[in-house]
Amino acid sequence: MRHGIIVKFLVYVLTCCALVAAVGSAAGIVEMESANLYVNGLDELQDQQFNSIADTIATDYATYYATKELGNLPAHVRNALFTNPTDRYDSKYWTLQLSQGEDVLVEAAPLSNCVFVQEFRVNALYPIIPTPPPEPPQEEPQPPDTPNPSDPVNDTPEEDSNIPTDYEYRETETLWLNNQLVSYDLYYYEAPEYVVTVYMQQEVLESSSLHLLTALYPYRNSFVAVFAISIIIAAAGLVFLCHQAGRAPEGKVRPGGLNMMPLDLHGLLVTVALWLLFALFSQLQRWIANEGPHQGNLSLAGANLFAIFIVGISFIFAFAAQLKLPKHYWWHHSGIGWLLDWILRGLRLLGRGIRQLFALMAVVWQWLLVALLMAASVLTFSLLSPISPIFTWILVFDIILCVGIACYGGYAFGILLAGLRKMARGELSHQVPTKYLVGSFRTFALNLNSLSETAMDTAQKHLRSERMKADLITNVSHDIKTPLTSIINYVDLLQRDSDDKNRQQYLDILSYQSQQLKRLIGDLIELSKATSGNLQVELSTIDAAEAMNQALGEFAEQLEAAELTPIFAPPQEPVMIVADGKLFWRVISNLLSNAAKYAMPGTRLYVELSQFEDKVLLSLKNVSRQELHNGSEYLMERFVQGDTSRSTEGSGLGLNIAKSLMDVQNGKLQLTADGDLFKVTLVFPAGENS
Repeated sequence: MRHGIIVKFLVYVLTCCALVAAVGSAAGIVEMESANLYVNGLDELQDQQFNSIADTIATDYATYYATKELGNLPAHVRNALFTNPTDRYDSKYWTLQLSQGEDVLVEAAPLSNCVFVQEFRVNALYPIIPTPPPEPPQEEPQPPDTPNPSDPVNDTPEEDSNIPTDYEYRETETLWLNNQLVSYDLYYYEAPEYVVTVYMQQEVLESSSLHLLTALYPYRNSFVAVFAISIIIAAAGLVFLCHQAGRAPEGKVRPGGLNMMPLDLHGLLVTVALWLLFALFSQLQRWIANEGPHQGNLSLAGANLFAIFIVGISFIFAFAAQLKLPKHYWWHHSGIGWLLDWILRGLRLLGRGIRQLFALMAVVWQWLLVALLMAASVLTFSLLSPISPIFTWILVFDIILCVGIACYGGYAFGILLAGLRKMARGELSHQVPTKYLVGSFRTFALNLNSLSETAMDTAQKHLRSERMKADLITNVSHDIKTPLTSIINYVDLLQRDSDDKNRQQYLDILSYQSQQLKRLIGDLIELSKATSGNLQVELSTIDAAEAMNQALGEFAEQLEAAELTPIFAPPQEPVMIVADGKLFWRVISNLLSNAAKYAMPGTRLYVELSQFEDKVLLSLKNVSRQELHNGSEYLMERFVQGDTSRSTEGSGLGLNIAKSLMDVQNGKLQLTADGDLFKVTLVFPAGENS
């Protein structure tokens, strides 16, 4: 047990580590692929990065210069709307020269160790405000407690006739100024083309992600291998954990510990934990993006991923453990499942009550309608009686009628109650008189009479069963006692008589009687197996005609000794049945043996074989030596012989055993006794011809 827990724990940790490795390697693959490093080299990536940064610096600086020199924005507005490129990249590692035609407007500062020089031609746009507002005061403005940004102050006219109409586009900017929001209308114009030459050192790239890609570049192919191996290990670990989830040492599934927690509660806790862990992971990603992939940040991110997988796999482990239990344990054990089960149980009870109410409507509606009519009539004529004396007499008649109906209901109920009392005292043959009963009372009485007949039939069957049990004990005792007594007597004679001739005769009798006893005990055991369902059955497809011919051949001598001639004309086409070969032979042998014992000598035994759709009928007919005056049901009972004196061989179990063996083969045995004609029909499922 302890070793099993240790193995599960180690696989658990290994799976989480593999998933962390898979995520980390996948992140590396994504970074490499996004930078196109699986196709290009680091030199090409570095050139692209230098060119991108230089282009951004040139565009931003040309726009900033044109806005400052050609535009009329106040300094506070310009600083708020336009960014100096020196604020984005450290100006210690780059410089630029800006020219307009042949004139150099901004001279490049000296820069040593320059690794990148690029010239850009920039068409910048600069804004114009028609009427610039005054410069704001130097003190820091304090924003109001409740500003209303929906009502900004516009310090510029909507249109100025001095503004040229050839501007590129117009834009409105809103800024916080002097404790209020101020809107400016800016008209953008195209500045002259500037030529910007950017000079950069290697250190410019330190603020980009290139150094991270440079560090990861040697491991780009390892990421693919690590990802594949990690996924395989993680998948194998998850399969193993799901297979072992909840499995006890003896092999049974029995969840314990946290695995027994309701899945909806467990899922809620896991969801909250994963939300918090993913929020922390997002914060760590921002730290890594801002501060770079330091060892501390990467370790925290790895630990965070490990915790995420620990929480997720724990829920999968618990779900797998509960999913293996039968009867939908995972659902019924959950809080939602428990609540829905109670709701469904309540709905079922409500539905059962409604069904019972509707089932009783045949009785309820009649008496409810009578009561409503009686109440309505009495009330109506009570209100009308002051108007005319005739309504008073009608009211009196109505009351008498209501009393009569109530008395009749009591009378009918009394008849039913009296009948029930007699039946309760044991008078099951009592029939409730229905002559003066109507409506639901009559229906109730008829149902009581049907119940009485059913109870009588059940009682008779019970008495018959008890009698059969008593006869069974008597017949078994008699049939076992007879050969056993003979064996005891002849053993005694064998011990006292020394004549070899007599001793041989005694031995023959002993052998015969012991075989009889063995046959009887074997029949009892076989009957017990067949009726209890412990008999092994191997169904297969059998040619019924061929099997019947073989059986008649085996019993040829016995039938000839009984002066019985078999008549069997098999069909031209093979007739296949689904049966057990050994049990089929046992049934046929019982029937042929029974015919040899009890058929009239000098008569014929007719065997017929036919097929009707998916059933095959095999019948055996003969004339009985004795009169069959007790019917087929009596002959099917145990220890019943055709010879009522029980003087012939046999135990009386042959037909009953044959019937039980047919039942276990999904067949039927039908017996017909008409005068002296004895007929047995075997019904088998039809098989397919090969």
